[in-house]
Amino acid sequence: MNLKKSWHPSTRANLEKVFLAEQEAEKEKKRLEEFQKEKNRERDAAEIRRLREAAGILKKAPERLDWMYSVSKNGSQEKIHIQTPLNSSLEASKNQKCVNTEKRWDVESKLREDPLFKIKKIEKKKSMNNIRRH
Repeated sequence: MNLKKSWHPSTRANLEKVFLAEQEAEKEKKRLEEFQKEKNRERDAAEIRRLREAAGILKKAPERLDWMYSVSKNGSQEKIHIQTPLNSSLEASKNQKCVNTEKRWDVESKLREDPLFKIKKIEKKKSMNNIRRH
């Protein structure tokens, strides 16, 4: 009689929902465990690197944020030819200028599109208008 009620825990639909929820919870638990293992590996590697730098075995690398702005290898826009030998210094300077131009363009576009930069620009205009009024 109670199996006809939609809220009864023994109905097939409710048992299926419970099973699916348990499967999702198990997947999430495994994903979190894998994430935790990866974080521990990264921490261990960073600790080993720090100890080697402190002991003088490894040269201390400057901390940079270039990786945040680097273009993926597949979608690279930079014209860097690693295996092509450069025949003259003129060709080398052309390639360098091309890379520098693209990097400058990239930085300028990031500044133009940066919301904080836009806010500062608007505030600067407002302050200049206030100065002119007084």
